[in-house]
Amino acid sequence: MNRFAVTVLVILITLNFSTGFFFGGDVLVLKQDNFANALTENDFLLVMFYSPKCGYSRILSPNFDTAASLLSDEDIPIKSGKVDCTEEVQLRKTYHIRRYPTLKLFRHGQPLQYAGSIPTYDLAPHDIANWAKENIANYVNPQDKTLEEEGTEG
Repeated sequence: MNRFAVTVLVILITLNFSTGFFFGGDVLVLKQDNFANALTENDFLLVMFYSPKCGYSRILSPNFDTAASLLSDEDIPIKSGKVDCTEEVQLRKTYHIRRYPTLKLFRHGQPLQYAGSIPTYDLAPHDIANWAKENIANYVNPQDKTLEEEGTEG
């Protein structure tokens, strides 16, 4: 690679990481400074909390990425993201992450933790995508329900 191409590549990588998102991927890189924004911008946010040193996290990571692509390809309104808990200690504490990897689906900001019969690290991409889809299929935002109830009175 010539020197110009290397320089451009370094600039793109630097810009990519400074925005907090992977360049061209379906998975957000979530950090303390963009997590709240990701929750407010997305009704449904599927998050993998992980440690890069954890073998189980390394096993699940590519399956999670593929699941994010499956959801994106199907136009399912679920955005996916990852939190590196070794760097984002406050997010780990806030969401009570005690083991890696941990999957949580945030529905209108409210977390639901994966607690299925298959160990998290053994989940195939379709298992992850199906769990997320099943948990938004019949979900009613409590705020919407309150508005419906208020609208029926009177």
